Amino acid sequence: MSSIDSHAPNLIAGVRSILWPRGRISISRRLMQIGALITLMFTAIALLTPLLTQMGLIQNPNELLSNPIHEPPSSHHWFGTTRQGYDVFSRTLFGAQAALKVVILATALSVVIGVPLGLLGGYLRGVGRSHFAIRDGCDLHPARFVAVDHAGICRRAWLV
Repeated sequence: MSSIDSHAPNLIAGVRSILWPRGRISISRRLMQIGALITLMFTAIALLTPLLTQMGLIQNPNELLSNPIHEPPSSHHWFGTTRQGYDVFSRTLFGAQAALKVVILATALSVVIGVPLGLLGGYLRGVGRSHFAIRDGCDLHPARFVAVDHAGICRRAWLV
């Protein structure tokens, strides 16, 4: 028996004790379990959607087929159809794939950029101060965009 095989039961027991502890479960642990379940379901949907399309369980989102135009939700079209006749449910499931790609890319970029900057800021004090100033400036940008939009909307309202 290799050392990997001997550690596998301990690893499984450790994961099991984190996700399903014995005794009273705190609210934070319960919320973590719910979040892990939602994440697993979302990932499974994103990965299984092409297979479900090949099996014929959902329609190809790019095909019009013979769908009625602008149909309300029904047993055949769970989320209805668009004005062009696209099935909204299949397009929603395929949208999960794009969202999963964005999540993976954003996480990878934040790790690749954030970890070296954090290490550099932790070891060199001057770099850390400038790093926080740049980060605070980046955090400020969404507020600037909202302020500019608000000013434009208010100005138009006063001109009318």
